[in-house]
Amino acid sequence: MEFVPSDKESNTPTGISLADFTRSVMMGIYQEKNPDASEIDIANAHNEIETLISDVKQWFEKTMRPINATTKLAEKQYALPSNLVELLADEVVLSDNLDITIKESAEIQKHIDTAIEELYKNVYITPYDTLFQQTITAYKSELYDLAVLGFFAIIDGLLSDITNDHGSVRIKQRTEKVVNIDSFRTQEDHAALQKLSLLMVSELLSESKPFSGAEPETLNRHWAMHGRTRTKKTKADCEKLIMFIYSLISTAEDASEE
Repeated sequence: MEFVPSDKESNTPTGISLADFTRSVMMGIYQEKNPDASEIDIANAHNEIETLISDVKQWFEKTMRPINATTKLAEKQYALPSNLVELLADEVVLSDNLDITIKESAEIQKHIDTAIEELYKNVYITPYDTLFQQTITAYKSELYDLAVLGFFAIIDGLLSDITNDHGSVRIKQRTEKVVNIDSFRTQEDHAALQKLSLLMVSELLSESKPFSGAEPETLNRHWAMHGRTRTKKTKADCEKLIMFIYSLISTAEDASEE
């Protein structure tokens, strides 16, 4: 849920907006301490309080915008690096269609191209070198259904290697090991945002949806790898998995350096 620091959305239990409540309390304190204040003094105090409230609201908006953007992207299964999210936060939050925004963003498309080139040389990818090359070839050839299967297989292998958990196929649980939730308290904001994004996307990718029901609207590892999906895969689906792989490896590398 997006945080919107406005009078309408920030109500106190009494039904008064948080801004009105703060304004009333601060004016009350001022008049209590300055019972003989003139109308001009009161007006000046009121203006200073209004400026303070405005500054606080702007600070909240600036602080929460990257978090809102990260959450919005993750809900659509995009795991972007925190520095890129911060750069595009306004654009992402205001977007009515993230798939189109991602497609038309030169910065994001450049990131995806760079990610692919870096992954080719990454030691974590080395055991899957042939599969990765063939999967990228399928992706670039617009064979997206085949590419999605390849990316999911690579993700499964990477999670097993990074966590040393070779007996599980659960994406979410193994991603939690990579992320190490306990470290959130000591992480800088940008590192915590990247981990939050990774966790949210891993949960959506591995969401449990029985085959007896309708196919999930979002990309789902279970349905794809077991041949149940009947949804034509897209370039956006592949890009989501490329970004997940890149973010997963980046997080694992950061953890090994701590």
